[in-house]
Amino acid sequence: MIAPTRRTIILYLAGTFVLGAVAGGALGYQWGRQPVFKSFDRDEMRSRFCNRLVSDLGLSPAQRDQLDPILRQNMEEFEAVHRDHYSQIGATIKRHRERIASIMSPEQKAKYEAMEKERDQEREQRMPKRWSSSKNGPEGAKTNQTGSSTTKP
Repeated sequence: MIAPTRRTIILYLAGTFVLGAVAGGALGYQWGRQPVFKSFDRDEMRSRFCNRLVSDLGLSPAQRDQLDPILRQNMEEFEAVHRDHYSQIGATIKRHRERIASIMSPEQKAKYEAMEKERDQEREQRMPKRWSSSKNGPEGAKTNQTGSSTTKP
């Protein structure tokens, strides 16, 4: 058997390093493309919860029929709370912006409004279901049944 030379050993080590880097980069790239948070389907979530209650508690078909409207109503109430929450945040942001703008010169206000408009657009891209990039920022942002954003008139 021929002993490997120093050059051969270095080439094997370099090759191993390169292959590891390529494999790690490919896996990291693939992992990085996956969304951090999986959006959920409200109907699917309600159905799974209903099925779980039916199976775990042994609910009858009649009880299941009564359960579905209750879960629908509960979900609508939660969505209403979320809409109110985002409306309150929007109103607070608007007051915050108005107080800051009140101490600025007209030129500064124009720049500030452009800055805030850009921030609203960035926020809309990150969280389109929660915020609306309306003229006044995220005030009044709502999420309708389909999950798309709408604003108060």
